[in-house]
Formats: sequence, C-alpha cells, structure tokens
Amino acid sequence: MSVASLFSQTPTQRVSLAETELALEQLVAGGGAGSTRACSFTLILYLPAEEQQLLSALGWYAGPIDAVAGDETRTALSRAQAALGLPVTGQADEATLTALRQSLAARDGAKATLDRRSAVFTERIARQHPCRLILICPQLLGSPEITAEVSAYRPAEDGDGDGLLYCETIVLRGRQDAFREVGPELLRLKRPGLPLYLYWEAEATPNHPLLASLLPSCQLLMVDSATVAAPSQEFRRYHELQEQGTAIADLNWLRLAAWQELTAAAYDPPQRRLGLGAIDRVAIDYERGNNGLALLFLGWLANRLGWEPRWQQRLGGDYDLRRFGLDGADGRSVEAELGSLPVGESGDVVGELVGIRLSSTDERVDCGTLLCSETTGCMHMETGGRAQQLYTETVSPEHDRTSEELLARQLQQATGDPLYAETLGTTVALIETTSG
Repeated sequence: MSVASLFSQTPTQRVSLAETELALEQLVAGGGAGSTRACSFTLILYLPAEEQQLLSALGWYAGPIDAVAGDETRTALSRAQAALGLPVTGQADEATLTALRQSLAARDGAKATLDRRSAVFTERIARQHPCRLILICPQLLGSPEITAEVSAYRPAEDGDGDGLLYCETIVLRGRQDAFREVGPELLRLKRPGLPLYLYWEAEATPNHPLLASLLPSCQLLMVDSATVAAPSQEFRRYHELQEQGTAIADLNWLRLAAWQELTAAAYDPPQRRLGLGAIDRVAIDYERGNNGLALLFLGWLANRLGWEPRWQQRLGGDYDLRRFGLDGADGRSVEAELGSLPVGESGDVVGELVGIRLSSTDERVDCGTLLCSETTGCMHMETGGRAQQLYTETVSPEHDRTSEELLARQLQQATGDPLYAETLGTTVALIETTSG
C-alpha cells in the first residue's frame, strides 16, 4: 500500500523561519475541529549537501558530506561536468544538479533520487509517528537567508470529515553558512513538553556550531556511519560524545543484526559451545568503500568474547588488508583480518559485509564457522581452503536497510543500545592500537 493511500498532505507553504509556527497553527486550524497537533516528539534531521551526496553516489566524490565547497568538491564537480558534457566551472549550478539527478535516476531506476530524500524521510516516519519533523537541507549554493516550507500529513479519510493532524513538517533550505548560528531559533520550534531527537547525517564534528547548540537539548543523537568518508575517525567522535553523556544510536549497528544472530546461533549447540573460547582466527570481508560495518562486527565480537586489542598492521594489497592482534580471555593470541573487496556496483549501503570466517589454530576443536552474504557470496574465503570443514550459513539480505527505513525503526525505541555503547568503546580501542 502506498503512503499516498494512507495519508493526505496539505499544500506546502513557503514562509520565513520566523513565520513557521504561525503557518503550522493555521494548517491545524484548517484541518477541522477534530484536528490536533503533533504529539509524540520533535525530530531534527540534518541532511546536508545534495550536490556532494549525488557526486558520491555516482562515484566522483569520496570526501566528507559537509556542504563545504572545498577543493575536493570543486574537483569532483569539474570531473562530473566534463563527463556529462557541461561547461566545466566547478560550481553546483542548476544545470549540473539536474544532470546529476538524471544520471542517478537512470542508474538506479525506480529508486528515489537524493533531491527527494526529505520527502522520503517524511513519508517513512509519518507512517508511525504523529511528530514534528524539522529537516535542515544546507546547500553549496543557495540563498544566504533560510527559507522554510511547511506542510502536514494526516490520516486519509473519506469525504470532508474532520481528521487528526498526524505529522507536521518544516523543511529549511539555505547556504551552509546560514545555519551556523540558527540553533536557538530551531530549538524554539520544538513542540513544548515533548522529547527532541536529532538525526545528523554528516561528520559529527563536536565543534560544529549547529550540532553543539542542539546537542544539550536532545535526548538522542542518531547517526549513520555508513554515510561518512572515514568511519574510524567518526567512531572516535561518537565515542567522545558518548563519554560526555550524549546518548548515540548508529543506524549502521542495526544492519549487523542478522550477522550477529547467525554468529550466536552457530555456537548454540552444546557440542560447539565449548569451542567458542578456542576461536583465534577471524576474517571479515566487506564491500570496498566503507569499513564501518566490518569494524563494528569485530568490535562486537571482541567485546562479547573478552578480547583485548593489542596491535594492528596495514598490509594493503588488492584487498587492502588490515590485521589486528588481540589477547583472548584465556591468554590465547587472536588474529583478525579485514579485507576490502571491489564490487561492480554498490547497493543502497556502502561497505556491506560479504563474508565472515571464524576458526581456530587448534585443529581438534569444532568451532569453524563461515557466514556468507546471499547476494555476493564468500568466494574469496572459500578459496582459502578448509571451507568443507566449516559450519556454513547464508545471511539473507534485508529489504529495509536504507537510512530512511532504519531511522523509522530506531524511533520505535528512541533510546541508545547499551551493547552498542560497549561495542563502540571496543571498536575505538581496536582503531587506536599501534602498529605491531
């Protein structure tokens, strides 16, 4: 069933930032006597730089999504313009944006192009939550003044009877620098007496003026380490914020659930449970582009089995191998290897796990396990030999792994996961080990 059949949307009104509350009040009044205001929470979504997101999705840009028109962004724009037959200016003019959107739409078929992400987020969340959404969409180019677009969703109904206003939305647009000092004004748009959550789809730089002004009032900071250029650096930032008392939820953590469940299930049988402590070799393959999921899985495994990170080596090569040394709970030396595999075309998530192999140097122990992605398989691991001796399972892909779907799921609990908090600490310890 489509969202359109579940909800009706009021016409969008373009107003100034100062006029948004009055405009929403008028929308509610126009909904009839039975209409009520959003009554669950206020959610601020920071979705910066459509230009950088388009360039990144199309393979021309590998830098941070930060709405800063630096040299790397200008170079990427110039390359894209040359490839698309446009005048090479290094600027994100409307013709370039249109061509980038069309290129992504042609490549991804029916998938929503990134310029519609604010609408997609609204639709996903409005299915379940009568809330107020404030979407911040800074651009590389745009007005130095912030403009606001307000609208509302309510349950679809027959006839013209009164209905309950379900979800209020405020979409704010403008240049990046226009949002630097706007935090206090945004906080005044929060629904009184209701919790405030923040989804920050960018590098969580602690000294970012807008982030710094919003965090003290937020009950939960939600991020997605699959969307950043340098997950290792970002995990450090998340851990620093966590140590300062900020509750954090990483949507990438939710993508690990199937791998974690099958790993645990592989050692449920009594005859294999005893072999769990004998594991001392771990191999994790992931799709090239983002090693966040691989690092999180290794951090989770080390945390659960009581392994202490000691050293790491960057081996490079075709698979950009990275090796970690850890001390097992019983004094056993554990080695873990992360391998980055090239793929023809990434899916919705960059850095998906491809395969995981757990084994022991003690040939007498029955603890070998091989988990393989259903979509990409584990050929690299199987060619390493001994695959026939391993307990093997296939991890089926989930169909709700995009940021939009996972954010709606995370809001069902709207709290941080204590196990993620522990895992994040172990993951940062892995990252910060010195060369062995």
